[in-house]
Amino acid sequence: MDKSVTLEVDGEEMQIHTLASTVDGALESAGLSAAEHDALAPAADTKIDSGGTISLKRGRLLKMKLDGKPLELWTTALTVDDALRQLGMRADGAKMSADRSRRIPLEGMELELRTSKVITVLDGGGQPRTIPTNAATVEELLQQMNLKLDKDDQVNPGVKSSLKNGLSVEILRISIVEKEEDQDVKAPEEKTDDPESPKGKITVIEQGADGKKHVKLRITSTNGKVTKTDVLAEKVLTEAKKRIIKVGTKKATAPGVGSGVWDQIAQCEATGNWAINTGNGYYGGLQFDAQTWNANGGGAYASRADLASREEQIAIGEKVRARRGGSFSAWPGCQAKLGLP
Repeated sequence: MDKSVTLEVDGEEMQIHTLASTVDGALESAGLSAAEHDALAPAADTKIDSGGTISLKRGRLLKMKLDGKPLELWTTALTVDDALRQLGMRADGAKMSADRSRRIPLEGMELELRTSKVITVLDGGGQPRTIPTNAATVEELLQQMNLKLDKDDQVNPGVKSSLKNGLSVEILRISIVEKEEDQDVKAPEEKTDDPESPKGKITVIEQGADGKKHVKLRITSTNGKVTKTDVLAEKVLTEAKKRIIKVGTKKATAPGVGSGVWDQIAQCEATGNWAINTGNGYYGGLQFDAQTWNANGGGAYASRADLASREEQIAIGEKVRARRGGSFSAWPGCQAKLGLP
């Protein structure tokens, strides 16, 4: 049965008459067919009735360069602007090789598109600059900004890197210079222990002397600050002379306080009687009990403190005081009375 069908091809309508019963048959009767990338509605095997409508949107190949990268995309859109929307491409502020309103031929077309981006540029440690651009690579951005690179400068990311919106580009300004100069050579120092001198005391045996050398240097600076110094060559002009010193290692002991202080303690403890023995268990001018006397080596002088000489008792007193960190706390009453440490 003859049917009258509306055929819409790429937005243009035509009326056809056909004896076909399906969509693909109707297309064939009009000398058309649906290819792989075409959009057909209804589907090819759908039954048709008189008065029906068939829509055929034919696919078009876009051979694109998107920010410098080749890309092949199919679209059923009829214009460049519609194709970009259909493909979901951000095109605000973009630069294109064809007008947005240009119709895409059935055989397709080539299209170059450079998207709009905002890039942050830091040059040589200066203040960041925000740059709007359609450049595809770091190299193109630098050309746009008229920024030239010296042979040792570095860029991160590299000049061939693609740009993306929001990217930061840092330029490191590298300076490499060579120079020659004379430098002091510090005298080497030889240290030996001196067990007879107080700890830390330095005695110079030989003064020594600094030397001189001539050096050739390679100095690398990054953004105006020296970051590396390499010695390329050096020559000794004057040999340094060794400095020889002795360093005291003798541990400090509680300093002697002189016999006068001990006489004051003996006066306080035993009325100044170095041979006193009252029978209370404490003996001599410093009133040692037997345990303290013997524990500190008093037995080497006498069996009890009152039997030892004044000097021997003072010697044991110094030992007791040293064990207490230089304090007279073994004689607390007299310590307080005499204002001793």
